[in-house]
Amino acid sequence: MILIIGSNHDDILYFDTIISNRRKEKILDIFDATFGTILNQEVVVLSDVFSNYLSSSLVSYIIQRYFVVLTIVVGRCITVNNDNKVGDIIISREIILGDVDQVSERQVKLGQIPGLPLRLRVDDNVVNYLSKAFEEKTDSDAKVETYISTNQSYTLESEMDLFRFGDRLMSSERNFVIDNILGGAAVSCYLTKVPCVGVKVVERVLGKKNLIDNYLKVVQKFSAVGKAIVNVINDIGRRDVIGGENEN
Repeated sequence: MILIIGSNHDDILYFDTIISNRRKEKILDIFDATFGTILNQEVVVLSDVFSNYLSSSLVSYIIQRYFVVLTIVVGRCITVNNDNKVGDIIISREIILGDVDQVSERQVKLGQIPGLPLRLRVDDNVVNYLSKAFEEKTDSDAKVETYISTNQSYTLESEMDLFRFGDRLMSSERNFVIDNILGGAAVSCYLTKVPCVGVKVVERVLGKKNLIDNYLKVVQKFSAVGKAIVNVINDIGRRDVIGGENEN
């Protein structure tokens, strides 16, 4: 089974409309999930997931209850610089937990949970198949970058100071994006050895207003995200796409 999760219904609408053999189920008596098949692959689609706290709990629950082979987090993200623009599609190469700071308590780096790697790496095969799907099956390109995932939403550039240790940001990458649910899903998937990837559209540039035109650009890109992910779902059905555990 493939798990697809987003924060808003718009995030998962593409998948919700193409699922066959659908059935509805309440997850933990609160969250509405749609089960069914896409290209003969079993899927479960879940929205209204806000914060890493919720995504971690829900992903853990679903993985324990069902045979999940891949978790895909979709929706919107924020870029921290002008190299990424509104409407850009960003595939996660790795995920860092932006609001974790155990530096003074343990021998860890900023953003690292003791016992886990700082960077939760995404399966290379999944990233490669997604990148190829965007090139060959859609009219949109996708970038592969680092995600910093936090429970807090940011609006000001000065808030990046929270990500600094000395004179360096916790990510050494020039380009990275921020979201609020991928980190929790990635932790649960890392511990259960299920690959997890984020495929999100840049909704705004940090420090700039979120205009209505931004929303329209993002929604237009959701169909490209959907087509690429469905193509990967098809590949998983035909061959062994997923290569194994996260790297440390």
